[in-house]
Amino acid sequence: MKATCPGFTISTGSSGELLCLDSLGAPVAWEVQPEFDVSQLESEDLAGAWAAGFVLVGTAWAIGYGFRSVLRMIGR
Repeated sequence: MKATCPGFTISTGSSGELLCLDSLGAPVAWEVQPEFDVSQLESEDLAGAWAAGFVLVGTAWAIGYGFRSVLRMIGR
C-alpha cells in the first residue's frame, strides 16, 4: 500500500512516526494511492513518448551523418 501526503510537509513525530502537515503545521490525513497498473496508461500517451524518443535519436543520427559527410568532403 502506498500513501501520499496532500499537505506540504512530512516530518517525524516524537515517537518516530511520520506526520503529514499542512503549511500551518496542522496534521492532515494521509491519502491511499492505488498501485500502478499498466492498463492505466493511455495508448496515445505511449505513442507520443515513443515518437519523441524516435525523433531525438533520429535527429542525433542525422546530425552525425551530415557531419561525417562534410568531414569526408573536406578530407578528399
